[in-house]
Amino acid sequence: MAKIDVIIPLYNGEDFILDTIKSVENNTFKDFNIIVVDDGSKDNSSKIVRNLAKNYGNILYFYKENSGVSSARNYGIERSNSKYLCFLDADDLHNPLFLEKLYEKISLKDSDLCLCGYNQLIDEKIYPKKTRFIKNDFLTNYLITKNKFHISCFMIKRDIILANKIKFFENTSYGEDIEFLSKVIKHSKNIELVKEYLTYYRIDPERDSLSSFNLKKIEDDVAYSFRLFDDKKLNLNDREKKALINHKLVGSIVNKLLKAIELGYDLDILRQIYNTYEPIIVDRTNIFGLRSLKLYLNTVKLQKKLGYDKI
Repeated sequence: MAKIDVIIPLYNGEDFILDTIKSVENNTFKDFNIIVVDDGSKDNSSKIVRNLAKNYGNILYFYKENSGVSSARNYGIERSNSKYLCFLDADDLHNPLFLEKLYEKISLKDSDLCLCGYNQLIDEKIYPKKTRFIKNDFLTNYLITKNKFHISCFMIKRDIILANKIKFFENTSYGEDIEFLSKVIKHSKNIELVKEYLTYYRIDPERDSLSSFNLKKIEDDVAYSFRLFDDKKLNLNDREKKALINHKLVGSIVNKLLKAIELGYDLDILRQIYNTYEPIIVDRTNIFGLRSLKLYLNTVKLQKKLGYDKI
């Protein structure tokens, strides 16, 4: 049994999956398996992974009918048997020291969770995503983005996932990682940090274009936020609840509406959406210092652009 399983969900990833798997294989730490879950790819992804598996003895390839990234990740969890799990998307990359440094930290104190920082990879240029690495009040600082982490940054003790029956929510295509990781963080009794930037999150420069932007993501934001809020097993404290609903959710709604205005959406439609979520927006909190101030200013900006006089 390997010490670590790296789970890679895959769907039509022929452009990047070779580089992704090779980046994992190039880790200096070698006691790991790669679990590739092909979620019904129609391109050459399967052929690429199968060929790689012939050269590496630690690649486990599974094919399933297309059900989305959450289903693929859950499938991978069910087929893992290592003490620790990591997740990597099919177009993202590891630094060669990622597994070594996180495993050293998490195993030394038998911690439940270990994280590092990540880099944004845009047009093959690397931009570290600056984060604060704050251990105290970790979930709150994650939700208000003082702690900025991507799913690729996490090394998780598998027992935490199994004991608390944590799964990726499958009936959505957005926000599933935040919901899953928030549960992992909350159930982790001890968390360690490697204050280095050791993964690479590939960003498509066109992702914010009109063709890829979708206002339905607001509904998904609201849905996962209240699933977390209403989860009695999480036992969120008041500060975490305010970070989740009265800060993060408000910010998600406001920022998406501002983006929609920038992209030229019909203002009447955006006013209807604003009115729907106005009770949430006006209930924002002011307890998070400069982040609360920035949210307030963005809310004022949004309201002016929508033609309203006051918040």
